[in-house]
Amino acid sequence: TVERFSFTSTGVHQPAQLHSHKAPLQTDTVPLIRVDSAVKTFTARSRSLRRVKMIALNNVSLEINRGETVGLVGESGSGKSTLGRSILRLTTLDAGKILYEGQEIQHLSESQFRPLRRKLQMVFQNPLTSFNPMMTIEAALLDSMRLVTELSPSEKKQRVFQLLDQVELSERFAKLYPYEMSGGQLQRAALARALAPDPDFIFLD
Repeated sequence: TVERFSFTSTGVHQPAQLHSHKAPLQTDTVPLIRVDSAVKTFTARSRSLRRVKMIALNNVSLEINRGETVGLVGESGSGKSTLGRSILRLTTLDAGKILYEGQEIQHLSESQFRPLRRKLQMVFQNPLTSFNPMMTIEAALLDSMRLVTELSPSEKKQRVFQLLDQVELSERFAKLYPYEMSGGQLQRAALARALAPDPDFIFLD
């Protein structure tokens, strides 16, 4: 358990726990990801239709270094997905900071954050809802590489087949639509999509 990680939850939910495997790192390096005192609340309606405030993140602090694998463990509703979505700016924090390589990213404009988006990727819990049903798997993987300027169109297409092979899917899956695949196959394709832009960080939800 990583002691420098603090996670406080309220109500009936138990705090999530963090486990870490570290590669050899220099102590003076800037963390790849730093979450500092993150707070996020949601408002929902109870059975009596009253508005109830739900605290998803309560003063969460976390550092992840390059080459480090971190596992966040907690029951459903303890804030794991909210933390990941906040790091990727899919959810806006109420308070706190998120830094990527020392740069605060929560308050960047979309145009300022756009070059960084390829560096931060996520594999969602439900792969079917995370894919555009009108896109083939090949098109989805190519779309995830739209910010990769160092590869030519032909090189990107070749990378699609390399990625499918990496997640143990044959080339025929490139022409399939999401609804033509099983959940397990589609989750592999989702992992390939996250790897496609060669990110620095992947959150596996």
